[in-house]
Parts: sequence; C-alpha cells; structure tokens
Amino acid sequence: MLTTPGASSSTSSSTQIASSPPPIRARRSRRSSPTASARSSIGTTLRSLSERSPTPPLPKHGTTRSPPGSRPASRPAPLKKNHVAPSSPSKSPRGVWKNGSDPINTRDELLMMLLTSQAVLDSREFEILSAEEVDELKKEHALLQKRISTLSKRITVESKIRDATSSLSKLSDPPDKRGSAKPAVTDQFETAQGKVDAAQRELLKASERAADVHRRLLEHRAAVLSFTVRNVDQPPLAEGTDGSDNGTSATTISGDLSPVSTAATSISMSSRTKFEGPHFYAGHSDAIIPGPSRPPPTWKEFSALQEKLVAANEAAVSAKRKAAEYLREVSVLNLEKSGIETQASLDVQMSEETAASLESELTRMKELERQLQETLRKKDAELDNSRGMVSSAELEARDSEIRQLKARWEGEVASLNAQLSDAQSSKNVSEELEAGRASLLELSRSLNATVPTGTTTLPILADVLATHVSLMRDKLEANEKSAVAWEVEKKQLEAEITRGLEARERILKEIDDARHDGEELRSKNQTLEIQLRERPPVTIIPSNLSPDDIRAEHERLLTLLLRLWGSLPSAEARAKVGIKSNPNPKSPKSARPVPPRTSSLSDMDVRALKSLYDTPTPSYPATSVAEEFTVDAFIERVQALLSDDRALVERLIRFAQSHDLLKSNAERAQRLAQESSVGLETYQKQVRTLEERNSALSIRQAALLDDIHQLEEGLELSMQQKQELEVQAAEQAQTLEELQDANNHLSARALTLAAEAAEAASTPSAMKAELEAKIRTLQDSLDEARDELDRIRSAESAQRIQLLDELNSMQTENGALRNQLRVEQRKNVK
Repeated sequence: MLTTPGASSSTSSSTQIASSPPPIRARRSRRSSPTASARSSIGTTLRSLSERSPTPPLPKHGTTRSPPGSRPASRPAPLKKNHVAPSSPSKSPRGVWKNGSDPINTRDELLMMLLTSQAVLDSREFEILSAEEVDELKKEHALLQKRISTLSKRITVESKIRDATSSLSKLSDPPDKRGSAKPAVTDQFETAQGKVDAAQRELLKASERAADVHRRLLEHRAAVLSFTVRNVDQPPLAEGTDGSDNGTSATTISGDLSPVSTAATSISMSSRTKFEGPHFYAGHSDAIIPGPSRPPPTWKEFSALQEKLVAANEAAVSAKRKAAEYLREVSVLNLEKSGIETQASLDVQMSEETAASLESELTRMKELERQLQETLRKKDAELDNSRGMVSSAELEARDSEIRQLKARWEGEVASLNAQLSDAQSSKNVSEELEAGRASLLELSRSLNATVPTGTTTLPILADVLATHVSLMRDKLEANEKSAVAWEVEKKQLEAEITRGLEARERILKEIDDARHDGEELRSKNQTLEIQLRERPPVTIIPSNLSPDDIRAEHERLLTLLLRLWGSLPSAEARAKVGIKSNPNPKSPKSARPVPPRTSSLSDMDVRALKSLYDTPTPSYPATSVAEEFTVDAFIERVQALLSDDRALVERLIRFAQSHDLLKSNAERAQRLAQESSVGLETYQKQVRTLEERNSALSIRQAALLDDIHQLEEGLELSMQQKQELEVQAAEQAQTLEELQDANNHLSARALTLAAEAAEAASTPSAMKAELEAKIRTLQDSLDEARDELDRIRSAESAQRIQLLDELNSMQTENGALRNQLRVEQRKNVK
C-alpha cells in the first residue's frame, strides 16, 4: 500500500494520545517544589496500598485496549518534537516498580518509617471525600472505562473503514495517474479520516477525565491512610529525668517533628546489647579509681549548671530539628530522584516500544508497497494486453463511464450525508416537541387537571389545559357572583342590625320613662298607704259628746277626707285626658267590692296620666265640696287609683318581657353580625386566593401561548425541512435508478469481458489465470457494490418512512394547536 499524506496525518493523529502524556509527566517531574514532586511520587510510595482497592487500575494515559483478535486502530506515530526522552535509562537501586528493578526491603524499619512519614507529609493537602462522592467517582470511573473500550473499538472500525476507502480511491483512479508521486485523496477518505480524528479526540477527553477521577480517588485514599497513620502513631509525651519542663517540651517537639529520629533511636537502643559505660568494680581494665569526695555544689554552681543544661537542651532540640529537616530533605530528594529515574526509564521504554512498532510498521508498509507495485505492474500488463484486444474507443468509453459512476457515487454519498444532517435537525425538532409535550404534561399535573390515561399528545394536553382554564374561569365568575351576593346580604344584615339597635334604644328609653313614672306613682301610693296606716282606726263609740263636739270632729274628718279627695283625680278629669273609670257595679256599701276590669295601658298615654296626677284638683268651697263629696265617689276614686297602679305594674312587667326579648334579639343579631363578618373575611381570603390563582393562571397561559408559538415555528421549520427532504429523496431515488442502470451496464460489460476472455483460448495459461483473477475481483467488487446499494436503499426507505410518520404526527399536532389557539383567541376577544 502507498503512503499518502492523509494516511500519515491519520496515523500521527491516532498516536497522539500515546505520545502526549510523556511530556506532561516530564514537566511534572521537572518541578522544583518538594511538595509537588512528593505528590507525583504518591503512586510510587503507596502502590501496595492502592492495589487493595476494588477500583480497577487506570490504564496508561493515552493508550487504549483493543478487543482480542482485532488489529490495532492505527499505526503508532513517531514521537513529538516537544517530547524530551532521556539519553540513557538510570534505575534506582531501591525502586518499587516491577519491570525488572529490585523490590523494596520491607524489613528495613528506617526506610519504611522514612517513606511513611514522607507520604503522610505529602498527603496533608489531599481532601477526604464523603462516601457519596466516592461512590459517584467509582461509578463515573467504571462508565469512563466502558466508554474508553467502546471508543477504542470505534477507532478500530473507523480505521478499517478509512483504510478500505483509501484502497478503493486508489483502485478507482485512472491508469495514467497511478504512477504519480502524490495520489489523489477523495472526499470519502477525508470524511473517514475526520471520523477517526473525532473518535481519537473523544478518547483523549475520556482518558483525561478517567485519569482525573482516578487521581481524586487515589488522593482520597492517601488522605484517609495518612489520617489513620497520624492517629495511630501519635508519639507519647516523654517524661524528663530532672522533672523540668524543658526536657519534656524538647522531647515532644523532636518527636513531633521527626518520627524517624525516634524510630532510629529505638532501633539503636535495641541493637545495643553490650554495656560500654564505665565499670565500678576492682580488677577491671576500665575501672575508675574513686577520688576524694567533693563538697556539695554551691547555689551559683547549681544555677550555672542549670543554665548550661537549658542551653544544652536547646542546642539538642535545634540539632534534632536540623537533623529532621535534613533527613526530610534527603528523603524528598531521594524520592524525587527515584521518581525521575522511574519516569525516565518509563519514557525510554515507551520510546523503544514506539520505535520498535514504527520499525515493524515500516517493514509492513514496505512489504505492502512492494505488493501493490507488483499488483499495479500486473494490472498494467493486463491493460496492455486488453488494449490489444479492445479498441481504444471502448477503453475511453469505459474510463468515462467509470468516472461518471465515481462522480455519481460521490454525489450520492454527499446527498446521504446531507440527508443525515437533515435527519439530525429533524430529530432535534422532535426533541424540542417532546420537551414541549413534557412541559405541558407537567403543567397539567401541577394544575391538577385530569389527563386521559395513555394519551400525552400536544393537542390533547392543550385541550385539557383549555378545559381546566375555562373551569377555573367559571369558578372565578361564580365566586365573584357569590361575593356580590355576600356583599348585598351583608348590607341587609347591617341595615337590620342598625334598625334593631335603634328600636332597642327607643324601647329602652320608653322603659326608663315608664319605670320612672311607675316609681313616682309607687312612691305616691306608698305615701298614701302610710298616711292611711298612720290614721287611727275609726271606731264607733257611743259618745257622750255634745253636738258641738261631734260637729267639730266631723268637720275635722271632713277636712282630712277633702284633702285626700282633692289629691285624687275625679272621673271628669280622667275622662278629659281619655282615661275611663270603672265604677263598682255592685253597691258601694259592700264590704268586698269586685275589682274593676282595667284596660291595658298599652293604648293609653302615660304622659297624660302623669300630668293628671301631677296637677292637683283645685280645692272647692266647703259648701260645694260638701255637696259633691260622697263616700261612693271617694271609693270610686280610690278604686280607680288601684286600677291605675295595677295597669302600671302590668305595663312594667310587659316592658320587662319586651326588654328581655329585645335583648335576646340583639344578642342574636350581634352573633349573626359576627358570623357574617367572619364569613366575609373568609370569603375575602378566598377571593384573594382566587385572584392570585387567576394571575398565576394568566401567567402560565401566556407562557403556554409562547411555547405554542415556538412549537408552531419549529413545526413550520420541520415542514420546510420535510419538503427539502422530499426533494432530496426524489433526487436520491433518481440517482439510485441511475446507479442501478450503471450497475447493470457494468455487470453486462463484465460478462462480455468474461466471454471475450473465454474466447481467447489461444492466450497463454498465465494470462488466462490473471484474467480469471481479475474477473473474480471485479465480481467481488460488484457484489460488494450491490450489497452496499441494497443497504443504502433499505436505510433510505426506513428513514423516509420514519420522517414521513414524524411529519404526519407534527402536522396533526400543529392543526390541533392552531384550533386551540383560535378558540383561545375567540375567548380572549369575547
């Protein structure tokens, strides 16, 4: 196979994923910060811990796994210019990688403590995630792994399609252009190459995202492990020998800063088995001869020694700090060195593998090129031989037919691509319609509208919403009417309450007046009764008085009776004011007179009666009074007074009863007023709620109208696209017919060539075998073209049927929406 520029670009782009990560790692390894370099070596120091995790390890960045039994997607490209590969690999004596290096000695406590402390120090900035986030990251990582494998398979298939397209484009070139150095690249090859590049870009993005997710998971695990190690390995507070605070603080600080130093000290103390101090028994070579006893130290010496001890402790603490810092720097440098060496060895190994794959690919390409050259030479020889048998005119006609078929095929492929893009746009329109349908369904459910089960089309949803809106409008109108009726009833109740209150006040005033009059009359009656009681009883005593004394006593009694007579109103005065006296029908001399039947005072004028009793009767002369005064008349006046008193008492009782009745009526009216006020407040709240609902419904209705307008615009656009698709389908059908004719023509021409080859019996056996092979290849290509044509035709018919169904459904929905809009517009106009 010849190497073309498109192929070279495709191979370089296909291997871009594999060649891009090394520069990133190289840049990361060249950082100067110890924290960044230590972070890059987390995978090295905690690899044994990360292998226990259930999450599968992430593949190498930029590489993809192809399914078993399949060829690689594309040839590996050479390294990029910005990739700096080390000249010679350098391996660390204590590397942790398993690719040929020595394993770590886990029994070396000092090294393990150093690595652990360094890992804890480097993982301080890592974030501990929650359980939900860890589960989400694991799920996302699994999905990304599946997507990466799918994209790898897709790249393999697209690469095969690209290679097949390249081979077809080379075979379909004219014979006079085959020897050119730069072969022509067809549109199909460019399209296939673009698909391969797009798949590789998607694979790169998915790989980067998977690497990021895996990095976050590893950081989470490292943070959890470092937190656990810090909690488990908390150094206890050391107790000083002299009981001072300085020794304790120095030991604590040194233990916090350098756990390695404590570990080293413990190891050295445990490894020391022989006592190497001074010996105090005689006969030993290192025995110390005791000298004279020294006097006890003075206070100055003691203070000086204490100051020296403090200075020595401080110097020891600072020395321990410096030693810990030096050890930390040395460990960081060692880790950086091991990481750089490991990275360099990996880069060298990757470059060697890439070079080996390139060399194998180069040899394969050379072999393919050699085979292609041999095939071309054979075909040239066949064409030379066939030129001798077939005239030049037929060859030119055949070449022109091949060019025409090629042009038609290219046009067909372009039209199919355009049709696919149109189908994608129509699919977007259908998705928008589906989103509108979902929004309408959600709105109807939020409004508690009854939606028929199993029907979720746009017209039905619009009808349901219109029905719900009309019902809400009817309810609102009914509520408004009931509000007006409530207002009228409230006004009537208020008027009745005001009238009842006025009548109550008027009756209370009359009752007060009547009570006042009754009290005055009762007081007068009491005074009269008192006067009558105070009078001595009249006894008939046979007097021995003289007639003059009897006459004087008679005059005295007559004077008293005349006074009482004058205070009582006469029957004529009562008749003048309209009060009738009820004389006793029996004899006035009877001992028990029948009480007269008094008429009700409800028809009398109480004020006239009051004026009658207030204005005393003028005193008459004695002669006239004596003539008018009789015992019967006096008794009649007294009985009239008693009847007036009884009538007033009955009137007072009746007034009290009416007062109680009016009081109960007023209380009932007050309760009714309170209930009506509470009902009115409830109704006002309902009216406000209905007004708010009405405003919300109007807003939703406006939003629905906007959505319907947008759907109409999308429907019009889909109608235009439908018309364009119909035109393209007609053109495509015509093209297919032409292709079918050309296919038939080619098959007939192939049969004629086969017949000509069969007739040429005089040709050598080698030529005959070559012609048979050529016929077989042409027949295979013809069968493949027929299969491709049938597949394209079936796909076009299925797509055309689907598009027609979608357009029919959209037309029905558009008609229903238009009818609904007309109904809504009519309602709004009304």
